Amino acid sequence: MGIHAEYFTSIFTGGRNLANLEAAKVSERMAVAEYEKAIQTAFREVADALANEGTVERELVALTELAAAAKKAYELADVSYNAGAVSYNDLLISQRAMVDARQGMINAQRARAASAITLYKALGGGVVASKGSE
Repeated sequence: MGIHAEYFTSIFTGGRNLANLEAAKVSERMAVAEYEKAIQTAFREVADALANEGTVERELVALTELAAAAKKAYELADVSYNAGAVSYNDLLISQRAMVDARQGMINAQRARAASAITLYKALGGGVVASKGSE
């Protein structure tokens, strides 16, 4: 009877082992799929951040040039006002345009900094290791 019991135990254990093996294979395939999804997401985030960097940089250059031109226009309006050639209202309009252009440039600088941070994070920066993984 000992030999027969061994065979029956082997048959039942073998079936359970096969089921466990299949479950492990399914778990492995799921883990690989999740990993591939994470990799694809990371590549997409980096590509988006790099594309945004170029756009933000071009915008900053244009707004910096606009701010410089608006400042020169204001300086000319100030000289013209002091010479009596333009009204005070014209001077204020020129000053307002200069301030608006400067604000646009500052917003573009902020966007560039935010874009750089986004790219840094997309590349894996800023991740702090937990104490248990040191």
